[in-house]
Parts: sequence; structure tokens; C-alpha cells
Amino acid sequence: MIIRSKQQMYQLMERGALGNSFRIWHNVEDLIQSGFDGPLGIRCAGVPGLPYFHRLTIEQVIRKVEELKCFRCPIKIYEASQDEYITIQGEICEIDGLLVAELSRAKTHQRAALVAERITYYGLQVWDVLSRVGLLTEVDLNDLHMLLDTYPNHVIEFTAYEILVGQLLGRSHVVWEIRFY
Repeated sequence: MIIRSKQQMYQLMERGALGNSFRIWHNVEDLIQSGFDGPLGIRCAGVPGLPYFHRLTIEQVIRKVEELKCFRCPIKIYEASQDEYITIQGEICEIDGLLVAELSRAKTHQRAALVAERITYYGLQVWDVLSRVGLLTEVDLNDLHMLLDTYPNHVIEFTAYEILVGQLLGRSHVVWEIRFY
């Protein structure tokens, strides 16, 4: 399968086809009805590079969603990362048999983390780094292997944590995006 757009990627994510992820809501009403009261984020799900906002309260989300109407893009409200527990994050991709990962240990959202620190690893070195104690568990590593096999030549954005996270039991990582676009 090839993921050709952010919209397609979100559809697959919401069906659980992209592995472990945080909860996503389509609108403020669904969020309020869910009863979730932790930190939130907002993404414009249209063209890559559109604004996103990290670690907001419900009140801030309500105001920001109204402000973002001018962008005329689908809004996704999502459970925000617990940055203080991040162990490693970045992008991994296998292209023509060569595994490449750009990783960071910075405890902030991924765009800022990869600006603050971006270390590139190749081949088996990627799995060596990711399997170090405290970074990714065997279950998490198996999930990444499966995603790389399912979505060849795609970039997989992920974050790993010291704690269990996401919608799948026993996982310490979440997938933010898988893209071929």
C-alpha cells in the first residue's frame, strides 16, 4: 500500500492500520463528549507544513479551533505527547534496502526536537540504537519492523517514552505519521 496524502494517512490511522497512536478527535464536541482532560494538540490535516499547536488545555483548543477556520483545512485534535517521558523520537525509512533513521532525544515536539538534535543512523546501527535499554521494547521494535514491511519506502515518524502510551496495550511508542508524499 502507498500512502499518498495526509488525509489518507489519517483515515488509516483512525482505522488502526498504522500501529499505536494517541487518540484523535474530529471536533470539539467529540472531544468534550469523550471526557478526556489531559494535554491536547491541534493539527491542520491538509497540506504538510500547516500549523499545529502542542500541549493545549480544552479551553485553549476551543479558541484555537475557531481561529484556524481561516485555513479551511480539516482540523484534528489529538492527545498530546507527555514530553517529559520521551526517550527517543524521529523518522525511520527503508529505501531500496537501506535503513535510515534521523533521531533525537530532545524532550519536546518532534519538529523542535529534530532541530535541536538530529543524529542520522544507517543500516543495523538503527536497530542497535533503538534497542538500547530504555528506548524501545521488543514489542515496539516488532511494530516498527511490521510497519516498514507494510509500507516500504515510506517515512515513519514516531516517539518512544519511558511509560506505556497510546491506544494499544503494552506499547511505549506512538506513530505520528507514515508518509510517501
